[in-house]
Amino acid sequence: MPTSIRRPLNLALIALMTALGFVALSGGTTDRAGKAHAATITFRQKAVQIAAYQKGDPYRYGADGPNAFDCSGLTKYAYKQAGHYLQHSTSGQWNETLHMRKSMKRPGDLIFYTSNGRPSGIYHVALYAGNGYTWVARHSGTVVTKQAIYSSSYLVGRVRS
Repeated sequence: MPTSIRRPLNLALIALMTALGFVALSGGTTDRAGKAHAATITFRQKAVQIAAYQKGDPYRYGADGPNAFDCSGLTKYAYKQAGHYLQHSTSGQWNETLHMRKSMKRPGDLIFYTSNGRPSGIYHVALYAGNGYTWVARHSGTVVTKQAIYSSSYLVGRVRS
């Protein structure tokens, strides 16, 4: 799809998602006791949705959207649209997150690939989508895509609320 068409389409999808979020917040449900509960979407879930809307956008070193991304640019953009600021670097994003055990990862967490199992070896970041998959802008010549976690050598960071 041409970029000139895709950008308005992406913006329309973001607007629709935001509107649906407000509808969900106002729609609410009740439990057995009749107490109201609002149906909500967390900012982390919203970041995952934003990243998914970028599917097919090209990788470009140093880019942070809205129509091209590098790895930390994609995570920065997704979280910015969800109302949270992240730096545009893997090390900066690692320093801005709460560090979790792999077994504790949840959709919206950041997956930091590392060459040595430690923060000093971080070379790539992706947005965890759940079920072992991430949204990622991998390298030159690729596009934003959903892919399985490709290495067991990674660390998990959770964006603070």
